[in-house]
Amino acid sequence: MAYMSQDHKKEINSLLKVVIPKEIKFSLSVKHHSNICLKVKSDKLFLELIDHMEKQDSERVKIGERSYFSGKSYYAEWGVSVNPYHYESVEIESKPLWQEIMRCLNHNNYNDSDYTTDYFNVGHYVEIKVFPLNNDSISVAA
Repeated sequence: MAYMSQDHKKEINSLLKVVIPKEIKFSLSVKHHSNICLKVKSDKLFLELIDHMEKQDSERVKIGERSYFSGKSYYAEWGVSVNPYHYESVEIESKPLWQEIMRCLNHNNYNDSDYTTDYFNVGHYVEIKVFPLNNDSISVAA
């Protein structure tokens, strides 16, 4: 059963301090005693993810699918969620940093889930949100 303690959060935080560059602000929190939540504030990472999302969305629209991109101002306020299970398939410049961050966030984690019986047995869940340093630093022009 998923469980995240404050002591485990402190261990993960000490690992992240070594991996994440000093110019990137971050905070960790525990949600529902089962999720480790990383909140990152970095204009560079935010814009890189937004650009990737815009490219993906324009490719969808080219083949006739619906656009799901909500615009920079929406994501500046609510943050960009990073999928902890599919982040490796994203081709961005900061991919090595994300791999190290995920390695730290999954410290002492396990996944013995049996999807055929709908039984989920994990050490803890991971959530990541990326925000700009401040909303004024992001140009929201369409």
